[in-house]
Formats: sequence, C-alpha cells, structure tokens
Amino acid sequence: MNTRIVRAAGMAIMVVTVPLAGCSEGNSVDNAQPKATVAETARKFQQAVLERQWKTACEARTELLRGGTVAECVQKTALPSVHDFSDARLTTGDPFAVDAYGKHPAGMGLLLSVEADPARGLRWHTAVRLVPDADGKWLVDQLVHLSDEPEPPDTETLLAALRERG
Repeated sequence: MNTRIVRAAGMAIMVVTVPLAGCSEGNSVDNAQPKATVAETARKFQQAVLERQWKTACEARTELLRGGTVAECVQKTALPSVHDFSDARLTTGDPFAVDAYGKHPAGMGLLLSVEADPARGLRWHTAVRLVPDADGKWLVDQLVHLSDEPEPPDTETLLAALRERG
C-alpha cells in the first residue's frame, strides 16, 4: 500500500511540474534561448558592415533599425568610405536577456568589439540588442556606440546603454 501512495505522489508532482518547466516570467526573453545563434547573428552583421556588404547588413536589421525596406537601407548606408576595415578583429561578448524598453521588444543583448588598427589603437565597443522576428530569426534591433577604450564595458554598462539610449 505504501508503494501505491509513493507512486501516486510522484505522478502528481510530475503532472504539476512538467508543464511548468518551459515557463518564464515577465516580458524578457528566457536565457535558454540559443545564445550561440544570437552571438553568431551579431558577428555576421558586424562583419558585413566592416566588409561593406550592405544588403547582408540591412537584412540582419529589424525594420525599426533599417528605417524602411532593405533596399532603402542599402541606399542610405552604401556611401563611399576612405577606410577599409575588412581585416578588423571582431569579438562578441556573451549574450544576456534584455527586457523590452521603449520601442524595443525584449530580446538578447551583447557586446561587439572591433579592433581595426592595433598599431594605432583603433577600436570601438557597441552594445547590441537582438530580437526574434515572427519566424524566430534573430535580427539586430538596437546599436549603441559605447567607447573607444581598450577595455570592454561590463554587462551593467551595456544594459544601461540599451535602456538610456533607446
């Protein structure tokens, strides 16, 4: 008789906890989201910008960040440049959940750092917000230039920048 009670109790716990396993609270994106995909999307976006592949860069942005269609974005951004950053060293930080703020939906944030000319110390850091579209594809929704300092900013600085400069 004791084993029946233990089995019944175990089943009751499973029935209650299994459906809750996938739930998350609030309007932030759950940390279980594919962080590797988010980081790779951000890296590909920044590499496209560095290599001046504007169609690829514009396709990786949300309509809000593009300011219109992909074609309009390409037309606005495909300007001549005196600098070639195609061989710049690009690093990405670890993605973290960011809540919705202002016109930006909840998503994942991360740091993109570019070192374009090590001899001259040319580098910059950017806080990036990526959000999933209706099909689940991650798109860049917000970019905030942070600094040209050698040391990258911490996660709290990134969060503050994405909130304050939204």
